[in-house]
Amino acid sequence: MPTTPMAHSKLPSRTRKGRAAKETAVSILDVQSARTLARRFANATGTTPRQGLISQRLALAQRLLETTNLSIEQIAERCGFGTGSALREQFARHLQTRPLAYRRSFRQPTAP
Repeated sequence: MPTTPMAHSKLPSRTRKGRAAKETAVSILDVQSARTLARRFANATGTTPRQGLISQRLALAQRLLETTNLSIEQIAERCGFGTGSALREQFARHLQTRPLAYRRSFRQPTAP
């Protein structure tokens, strides 16, 4: 069934906005090659899309390590690393520490 302006206007505002955002994202990807997108991303952020994604994932992992008692495996899954091993590897490479050591630095020592 084709979308008519009237049918479209009856959709809840959130649905219309979500659909418009998806259509915009798809249209941007359709118009730009992966190479152009990577170049523009690098010009805007000073890093590659891959490194930008890893940085965002690490920042989320750091927040979760600081504020939750989730296991390393759970944090890795939530942050998009997939496995605790992958999270530990990225922590070591980019932050020069281990996730548990990082977590311990935010915990108050308990009195004996």
